[in-house]
Amino acid sequence: MTALRLKRLPKLNNAPEVAKHGIMKRNFAKLFLRRGVMYRRTASGEQLVLPQYYVTLVCQSLHDESGHPGYQKTLALVQERFFGRE
Repeated sequence: MTALRLKRLPKLNNAPEVAKHGIMKRNFAKLFLRRGVMYRRTASGEQLVLPQYYVTLVCQSLHDESGHPGYQKTLALVQERFFGRE
């Protein structure tokens, strides 16, 4: 988050670390903070950047709260609203 505040990418000299954060690096220009929460700008709006820790919880919750629409529709809902590492 410090990198976003400073508007510059951090230096990553460790190869595994660079690969791990590659998706964030490719999307850095689209990321922004609002009240300490990270979002990504898209052509259709904004997505909350979802920490990996919450992916399963969010998928289960969206599936349950949306009337159990099935895997593909739940995945589409998640991808529309959230952004995270691959």
